[in-house]
Amino acid sequence: MSENNTQQSTNQATKTLTSIKVVKAIRLLEMHIDEIPDVQTWAEEVGVSRRWLCKYMKREYNKSPKIIIRDARFEVIKECLRSGFKTNQKSKFDTLSLCKR
Repeated sequence: MSENNTQQSTNQATKTLTSIKVVKAIRLLEMHIDEIPDVQTWAEEVGVSRRWLCKYMKREYNKSPKIIIRDARFEVIKECLRSGFKTNQKSKFDTLSLCKR
């Protein structure tokens, strides 16, 4: 394999791993929205630095992690209001689609 092909393969693998971590971060936020008070805690829970989280959320969704957390909380509140607070179950929402708005 040529050096160029090796570099391309490495770049693709890095992008794939980054995408997996970003999705992991979003899913973690969905599952634990009530336990994640800020960006630093979210980054620690994912196992990345705050800087990494900021960089890749901005790159993937064009939003800062702080805005993603805020929007996720608003989504939970909207769902509670729609349901009339009749449920004890944690709200389920699709943060990935929320990020793409």
